[in-house]
Amino acid sequence: MKKKNIFGYISALIGLLLILAPKYITPVCPPMEDGKFMKCHWMGNMTMGIGAVVIVLAIIFIIVKDAKIATGIAIGNIALGILEILNVNYLIGGCMMAQMPCRAKTVPMVTILAGILVLVNIYYSVKERNA
Repeated sequence: MKKKNIFGYISALIGLLLILAPKYITPVCPPMEDGKFMKCHWMGNMTMGIGAVVIVLAIIFIIVKDAKIATGIAIGNIALGILEILNVNYLIGGCMMAQMPCRAKTVPMVTILAGILVLVNIYYSVKERNA
């Protein structure tokens, strides 16, 4: 297996975990009694969408042979990771109370996953630039 593909598989795994986290691994808050959703529901939906895009980019990253295109995809993943960190912490965010499931579990897990995505892709981009 090529070393480059390892970076693609790591990104794909993180994308899969981003898709699964808000619904299955660390679920966001359930609907309220009146059927309305709290804002963490929408944060989770955006997280799943970002995770899906990360998986698509990871598949293209693995398939593509051109190093410049792969570096461009890695830079795109860096931007998506930063967007996800902003999503869960500032743009939409979790519920107001710190003890809510979304704030206690989902936000920290997704922030860590997005941070790993950013760091892995920065490492690849720097390594590829210096090669």
